[in-house]
Order: sequence, then structure tokens, then C-alpha cells
Amino acid sequence: MPAGPVKPVAAAPAHPPDLTPVPAPPSLIVSGRLTKLSASLAIAHELTKLPMPRSEQLTEIVAGDSVGPLLDVDQPVDFAVASPGEAALARGDLTPLTAVSAAVRDPDAARAALAERYKLVPGENGAWLIQGLG
Repeated sequence: MPAGPVKPVAAAPAHPPDLTPVPAPPSLIVSGRLTKLSASLAIAHELTKLPMPRSEQLTEIVAGDSVGPLLDVDQPVDFAVASPGEAALARGDLTPLTAVSAAVRDPDAARAALAERYKLVPGENGAWLIQGLG
């Protein structure tokens, strides 16, 4: 038996992430990356002198609920907006489909803050998906 405490070993992912490019969906309207959101907000503040949202407000925009300052605004934020599709448009539903991918400062704090309202589910390529509990 070893004399000191045993350090846990992180398990290697079953498959390496697939990072190959895929074609854009036909309903895609716009997509982009904000490389460093904090710098973009600082420039917008300098130009407009308006107050800019902080991590807490940005987290609420992304999560759709007030769960605290979880987003790391110094990391890239990717987004996409797509048309709702012909069937939705025929019903008069003009609500676009949106997707946002953003880093969190502390994954454990994010899990704890989201646990009451959402379920975190492992996704493909090492991502975590936030699913509503309802």
C-alpha cells in the first residue's frame, strides 16, 4: 500500500474531439465569434459612454435566467442565428433559432448554480449541454 495519498488520474476521453469543418446549414442567417467579449465591451463603452453589461447580465442573456456571473467574458463567445424554417414561417412564427457557446469561469460553480433549474448533459466532443428540466 502506498505511504502517501493517492492522486486521482483523469480519464482520457473515449474519442478525440472532431473539429473538422462542416457546411453551414441552409437556414443560417448569421454566425460569428467575439474573440474577447470584455475588450469589445470596453471599446463600445469608450465610444458610447454607455454602461455595458457585466458577466452577471451576460450570463442571464445566454442562460435565459438570472444565475449569477458565470460567463468568462475574456474567452471567445460563438453564436449563430438561423431562420425558423418554412413550417414555422407559414404559422407566422418569426422567432429565429439561436445558439450560443461561451466559456464559464468555474465549471463547478456553474453546475451548482444551474442544478436547480437545468440539467447539464455531456454532449459530443467534450461539450456540456444545458437542458431545461420542464
